[in-house]
Amino acid sequence: MPSSPRWESIRAGLHRLVETYTPDGTRGRLGLAAVAGLVGIYSLMIAFGFLVNPWIGSLLLVPGAAVAGVFLTLLTLVTLWPIYLSLIGHIDASDAYSPDAYSSESETESTPSPTDGLKSQYQRGELSEAEFERELEAVLSETDERVAARADIVDEIRERDDERESEYSGR
Repeated sequence: MPSSPRWESIRAGLHRLVETYTPDGTRGRLGLAAVAGLVGIYSLMIAFGFLVNPWIGSLLLVPGAAVAGVFLTLLTLVTLWPIYLSLIGHIDASDAYSPDAYSSESETESTPSPTDGLKSQYQRGELSEAEFERELEAVLSETDERVAARADIVDEIRERDDERESEYSGR
């Protein structure tokens, strides 16, 4: 039974809100869940205790403690949900903390690569075979230049790190 688009947008909004304000990483989520879970359970115990043994202040305390307990218990479950999904293998652990990792919204618009654009132009007949090959070579050489530039930057960084390491180890 599919849910309505209205509930899906509310669910996606709540999910985005939780992902924005909960800590990233397993340790942060476990820490928040431990605190929220313990306080939530304690609040529910207080609410039950004052419900069983009523006194005049329990008229305010029982509803407040019950609401706090339920809210904190739900916060605990929502906080631990990505960890659970990564443990059972439904999502990759590295993606467990991104807001779109397990949302039902599949509106991912990817930018076509330059080679894909050229291929589609060639298929539509906008480019001749010679033009297509010339443009493809230009795109590929540009890509090779970028890769070479990145490799040069990585080499420079490694050299600096080696110099710093030898400088620190020589002391």
